[in-house]
Amino acid sequence: MFKDCKQCNQNKPITEFYSHPLTKDGTINRCKECVKLGRRSEKERKMAREHDILRAKTPKRIAKSKIITERFRTANPLKWKAECIVNNYIKKLKKAWWEKPKKSFISNEPHNYIHLHHPDYEKPFEVVPCTPSEHRKIHLWEIIVENKHILNLKEICLLSTTTK
Repeated sequence: MFKDCKQCNQNKPITEFYSHPLTKDGTINRCKECVKLGRRSEKERKMAREHDILRAKTPKRIAKSKIITERFRTANPLKWKAECIVNNYIKKLKKAWWEKPKKSFISNEPHNYIHLHHPDYEKPFEVVPCTPSEHRKIHLWEIIVENKHILNLKEICLLSTTTK
């Protein structure tokens, strides 16, 4: 059985295409060679990331970001207030706790980037330090936060600044 590649327009055997369960014939529409050519090298990925960062700073993107932020603030005032309190507290400490690698309080994994989950937005300093993947799972109810995981942010910051 043969199929046309949508990129190079060559008629190739179906074995020259990667499989895909959601398509009609069970394969993707580009041949393996074209897919491999389309994959970016590390240098190209880095250039694309830099381009995206520059694009995010255009006036149009900044305006859209402000609209999205304002929409979030009005829809979630309690959540916004809790995030602002925690962010300002960390800035006030000059990021002493934030700069060094930390551990998740759920899995005890070391991680360079820790999310702070608020189980209750009424208590903004009570947070659960967790990895980004754990934070996602908490919101999907795949991980249940127990009281032993909840820590007071002020205590965490004081402990880490005194044990330098």
